[in-house]
Amino acid sequence: MQERGFGFSSPYNKVMQNISIENSVARLLLFSGPFITLFILMEGVSDPVNITKMLVLAPLAFTLLGLTLSQWKVIRARDNSSLLIASTLFMVALFASVVFSKAPLSQLLFGNYGRNTGLITYLSFLFIFVATATLKQLKFSGNLLKALMIAGVVNALYGILQLTHNDPLPWNNTYNTILGTLGNPDFISAFLGITVVVSIAWLVAKSSTWKLRAFSLLYAILALIEIKMSHAIQGFAVAGIGIAVVGFYVVRAWFKNNFATVGYVILLSIAGFMSLMGALQKGPLSQYIYKTSVSLRGEYWAGAINTGKSHPIFGVGLDTYGDWYRRERRPSALVLPGPNTVVNAAHNVFLDMFASGGLFLFVTYLILIAFSVRAIIRLTLRKRSYDATFAALTAGWIGFQVQSAVSINQIGLAIWGWLLGGALISYEICTRESSPGIAVTSRKASKRRIQKANYSLPASTILIGALAGMIGLLLVLPSFMSDNRWYWAVRSTKVDLIQQAALSHPMDSYRLAYTASILANNNYDQQALTVAREATKFNPNDSNAWTVVTMVKTVSQKEKANAIKHMKQLDPLNTTLNELK
Repeated sequence: MQERGFGFSSPYNKVMQNISIENSVARLLLFSGPFITLFILMEGVSDPVNITKMLVLAPLAFTLLGLTLSQWKVIRARDNSSLLIASTLFMVALFASVVFSKAPLSQLLFGNYGRNTGLITYLSFLFIFVATATLKQLKFSGNLLKALMIAGVVNALYGILQLTHNDPLPWNNTYNTILGTLGNPDFISAFLGITVVVSIAWLVAKSSTWKLRAFSLLYAILALIEIKMSHAIQGFAVAGIGIAVVGFYVVRAWFKNNFATVGYVILLSIAGFMSLMGALQKGPLSQYIYKTSVSLRGEYWAGAINTGKSHPIFGVGLDTYGDWYRRERRPSALVLPGPNTVVNAAHNVFLDMFASGGLFLFVTYLILIAFSVRAIIRLTLRKRSYDATFAALTAGWIGFQVQSAVSINQIGLAIWGWLLGGALISYEICTRESSPGIAVTSRKASKRRIQKANYSLPASTILIGALAGMIGLLLVLPSFMSDNRWYWAVRSTKVDLIQQAALSHPMDSYRLAYTASILANNNYDQQALTVAREATKFNPNDSNAWTVVTMVKTVSQKEKANAIKHMKQLDPLNTTLNELK
């Protein structure tokens, strides 16, 4: 006989089910961040970083979507309506950029080779953001910072092996410095910069134990040394801005009047302005801050702006900027970085959004960011005392946004921007005096009964989560398997296998053009021409495909002239193409 109020369908049991779902979402989020950052495959794929991270990102994100949807009524009843509307609009903008693009569907879905920031990746980021933002567990944000530091410690220790030339993994490390598990000095430098910010936020907290302070200090020193050894300035920029943000909350907490805080902000503004001028090669700091890469980024940004202007509503398609850079670059780009230097990303996530998805995607992305900004403002105004968790979340998130304004949305790094942004929203709601968290609506339950409650997930929730995760895996698996076939075919050196693998679906512009060039350089003219022709059909906007056609010795003069014509159309400012005959 069931006890009244605690039966199977009682409000108490529904609350316990909601708690069990929230616990599962929290655990999966805490696992997902470090796992996606650390996961790489060195065998079986041509790109050990990006396509492998997308392979694990999608199943995890879609599983989180399934778990989140299983408690839809609870989430919708909370203070989430505006966030859910904004997230839906962002998702619609993503699909619109795909529907109205003329780029190959596989490129729009899986992204460009070496980037993999297509529809599936951005949907995954969005699902993780929503799952994090709608989570109502006060301790989650602190645990998320610990999860971030786990990934940081692993990368810092791995960095020691790379710097001492004891790397156990067979990287093709042309940079001759640390790569971490992100495959690039810029990315690992920025990631370490974010973790330095978190460690400093813990270091200055009065509530921190001496062990935590000792760890934070030692870690910050090690990470800063590795950032220096990476020769990438992004890490110092992220760490510097993040530490300045932490300093703001420390000063604000220590001094009761506002004069010290205002003075601190003024000093920071002056330092920030001088640093910006130095980055633009002006002022006394230019010799320390300016790098040629700053001028190069200016050209990439201008190309992205022109691309967005020419396709203002829906853009040219996700991860398709590289097909348009030649057409939209400024004449000055032919001087520096030069006519033969091209990029497939704007090196500015905001401008990438504008070029890829037009104003629709750009504006909806800014709206999502505004929710995190609103959470920061509300929390700042609400309490003056120093909160290490809030300071670390805010400083780390701002550091990521700074990095995203000058770099690329690399999956292993970008995942933390979405996680920290969502955590800020969740933390703001959870710390309200009248937080709308889950409440037990039945009779008052004793702590003993709550502890004995069955926290296992309902079978329906497990099924929904599993099915959603399977859908995510099935969506990305074709791209992974196609790359796997091509990898092993190239390793076999058998021409027929290489050709078949390059033409297997889903096709990829890079693999097609690269395969055709390999075949042409090794005098397999007929096979090279077959692959090159398929490349031009697959993606007529890929200049590399038309270039390979001209490389084949046996190509007819008529077909070569047609290829040169398309190359000039795709690169109208490049006068060096006039020399081709």
